[in-house]
Amino acid sequence: MHCLLKRIYGDSLAVRTTSPMLCKGSCSDDNDLFRELSSQVSSQDRVRTGTSDGVLLFYTLNPFIPDFLPGFNSTILAGPKKNLNMKDKVVVITGGTSGIGKALAHEFGSRGSSIFITGRNQEALDETIAGLRKNGITAAGMTADVSVEEDNKRMAEQAIGEFGKIDILINNAGISMRAIFSEVDLDVVKKVMDINFYGVLYATKYCLPSITRNRGSVIGVSSIAGFRGLPGRIGYSASKFALQGFLEVLRTEMLKTGVHVLTACPGFTASNIRKRSLTADGSVQGESPRAEEKMMTAEECARHIYKATLKRKKYLILTTQGKLTVFLNKWFPGFMDKMVYNVMAKEADSPLP
Repeated sequence: MHCLLKRIYGDSLAVRTTSPMLCKGSCSDDNDLFRELSSQVSSQDRVRTGTSDGVLLFYTLNPFIPDFLPGFNSTILAGPKKNLNMKDKVVVITGGTSGIGKALAHEFGSRGSSIFITGRNQEALDETIAGLRKNGITAAGMTADVSVEEDNKRMAEQAIGEFGKIDILINNAGISMRAIFSEVDLDVVKKVMDINFYGVLYATKYCLPSITRNRGSVIGVSSIAGFRGLPGRIGYSASKFALQGFLEVLRTEMLKTGVHVLTACPGFTASNIRKRSLTADGSVQGESPRAEEKMMTAEECARHIYKATLKRKKYLILTTQGKLTVFLNKWFPGFMDKMVYNVMAKEADSPLP
């Protein structure tokens, strides 16, 4: 187990645990982890993974668990696949001028969807729309600040005015911050919440009537930080926890309407979000503290979200590190407190002591 974690978390794994399951022997491969996990649960809580050696893997009632455990054949528990087509769908994407949002616009647009994007910078908006149209994608957009309720109302109205309907809303716009709670200006936390949480509420509120009529999808681009709090990211993690709570409630409330709600949780993904991250006093960080070139690309992330939308999944959890982080945090929170602290403390210019 320790060596598997070492491969995923690298040298940041500088903690020891007294958990008999985590300390049991040495792991020669991932299947050793599955054997250790399966040995801790009763037979009725086990399912066969479909691997060649018939490894038994722990399964919980949480709908996302089967999809993110390494080596698990998710088709066993996923049920019948949805045969949906994104051609002629109208997709609204907030924060669609860069990073994951821009990649999503190209991904859905290349599959035949009409794209309506928003962004705060007019030049970036015009450039992105021009790039989409150059690739034969039907696209339009408007400048908007998701933290302003009226902008979201206008977004829904303009999208419907342009294309006649909204099938899919992708709540992608977001901002991060980097400071410990004892040092951060609370206005910084509020700004992050206004964009990452209230921005989703506003956009969803005004797009939902059309989405409901079309039995479409509401997608929230959250983060692994919405499952596991990250030290030094107090406002960001809080906003993502709030977002995931909202999406879970919305999914349940819309259960009998045919509306699909997806919580998409990328791990560390190469984008500008860390460069634009706010510091303790609200100033922009400017440089990423992490090795962006080693992360999942925005384009790969967009492909995963597109496929999850087609299959109308409830949760999408990405990257091996992200998947294992969610799983271990559920069962070994004390162990993960130490591990996550060590990982975040090793960032360049980390605010952690």
